[in-house]
Amino acid sequence: MADYPEIQNLLPAPPSHYLARVYYDTVAFDPGALRFVHGAMGVERLLLGSDYPHQIGDMDRALATVRGLGLAPGETGRILGGNAQQLLATVRTGP
Repeated sequence: MADYPEIQNLLPAPPSHYLARVYYDTVAFDPGALRFVHGAMGVERLLLGSDYPHQIGDMDRALATVRGLGLAPGETGRILGGNAQQLLATVRTGP
């Protein structure tokens, strides 16, 4: 934000603050991209994505890509459903 003083009064926090509140899906099917997001944003921000039932959706590939990342079983479980359960529970009950 220091490089763009014209927006400093529009955003009360730096962009990184807002990115930390975003969820990212795994529909990229690219292990390198997913490892990057995992490292940059953390496992708690990753949700399984497949594009199913879209024509290019491929549930088997989506699952294989996440399982092939070589993460700890607990992290894989979070991506494959645990994070979504937690997110949906928060939406139902509030923060």
